[in-house]
Amino acid sequence: MASSSAQMRLRVVLANGWVAVDELEGWAGADLNRTCRLLDAAVLRDALRERADDFALCVSQSVYAGIVRHNHPGIAAEEFTQVTMTGKNGPLAAWLYGPAPSGSGAGAGEADAATAERDA
Repeated sequence: MASSSAQMRLRVVLANGWVAVDELEGWAGADLNRTCRLLDAAVLRDALRERADDFALCVSQSVYAGIVRHNHPGIAAEEFTQVTMTGKNGPLAAWLYGPAPSGSGAGAGEADAATAERDA
């Protein structure tokens, strides 16, 4: 009901890991860095841009392997698409809720799903 200038669009990443809190420097850690890289990745931005709704969700490989792939009630694993994002330290695997953006070259094939299951 809000005007288009007052509406928000959200990119969300769900990940897990260790984060250190330093009183001088703030939060730090490799897991936090990977999460921030997922949040800022072009594939997540493109997914939000292409979708009619105002929400794009990406989960880390570990969250997918530990939670999503088990098809708990309310979580449909088949609705996630495996994507690989290029990051500062090389490729970063993740799972995007919904289809991959057009032109991203990402997609969840049977081989990708089997790899995720094997690695879990």
